Amino acid sequence: MRRILVISAAALLATTTAKASVPHVEVSVLPVSTADVPNGIRVTATNFGPGDAYFLSYHSVFAQPEGRTTGRWVIVEDALGKEVRYVGRSVLIRSPGPSSYTRIPQGDTVSADVDLALEYALPETGEVTARVSVDILDRIPALDANRESEEVPHEIVESAAVALPVMPRLVRPATPVTSIIQCSAEQLASTQAAVVAAQNASHEAADFLSSLYYTDPIDPENPSIPRVHMKPHLRYQYWFGTWDESAPQLPDPEALHTDNAMVDQVIVATYARLLSGVRSVCDACVGYDPSSRAWNEGDLVHLCPVNFLDAVAGGINSQAGTIAHEVTHRVDTYASPTADFPGVKNRATAHALNRHSAVRSGANYEYFIMNVPLGRDSPAKSNAGERRPASRELTSDDAR
Repeated sequence: MRRILVISAAALLATTTAKASVPHVEVSVLPVSTADVPNGIRVTATNFGPGDAYFLSYHSVFAQPEGRTTGRWVIVEDALGKEVRYVGRSVLIRSPGPSSYTRIPQGDTVSADVDLALEYALPETGEVTARVSVDILDRIPALDANRESEEVPHEIVESAAVALPVMPRLVRPATPVTSIIQCSAEQLASTQAAVVAAQNASHEAADFLSSLYYTDPIDPENPSIPRVHMKPHLRYQYWFGTWDESAPQLPDPEALHTDNAMVDQVIVATYARLLSGVRSVCDACVGYDPSSRAWNEGDLVHLCPVNFLDAVAGGINSQAGTIAHEVTHRVDTYASPTADFPGVKNRATAHALNRHSAVRSGANYEYFIMNVPLGRDSPAKSNAGERRPASRELTSDDAR
């Protein structure tokens, strides 16, 4: 079992005490096959530590409103080690309060069953492996003046991978959605304005990216294609880390699969998707966490009532940011869908992701596209020795 310990800068000043305070939780995954759910798994988290443990429910498989997962919390890979595409719901929450967290008392266990065939595009035959990560905290974080969660000692606990054969799929009826409500005129107008704002922001983000690239001078005696480089810029580095100079570049076809290329692909894809329109409905989000802004499945975005309390655009949270975030999750031919990651609940935790995760995180694209002001100083972010620049707010010069 692999554990990754992430501690805030303040906690590092009292290393021994802070580390000892993190509960000892173990996570396991077991196949659970029944006639109705032949591709099921059971996820279990047991607290073996000296005190209570907590986790953000909606960043785990343990919250299942309407019997569905809230994000790609199970990593499923096929026999070749390729990640199986997640096709389930993605729920966006903001400002999680105490009710958003689940407590595991000392010695207790929580468990949940997941129908992989309902949430993932499983292969027709063969074998897949499944593993789960849960972000464990020693207490419930408070919300600061910006209504962002404070940083507390936490530990991302990962289960061992379990192998299971893919069984023939059953024809399953779609889960009925009963909480869709009529949008008010104000909500319709607000959503339309948010989509336009997200379009404009994604177009600006694509132009901004283009402005950072430059190539080596062309050598008349060497007809080879010059290499592309990127000028370092705080806005890019804060959310995505450092451009990889050593990665393959065109015309090498492998260049299209690099972290460098994924940033371009997702941002351009987001703009293209927004240009073609966003299908959305107003939803009472019955059974969802009160801090849920929206959730999407396929190309339909369900907007929860609390979403309309945010500004249309600007600031840390916005309706346009919610739209952009959910659109990056879309599964289509434009680009690989982004995911939400356990423990990413504010700007600091998005910033702290390593580059491989950051370029796949819906939150990071939302913040980058919407040019959200940079957050507080974050835990050091490691990427092959890379350290992130110190946090500060964006200036008008940074944004250009």
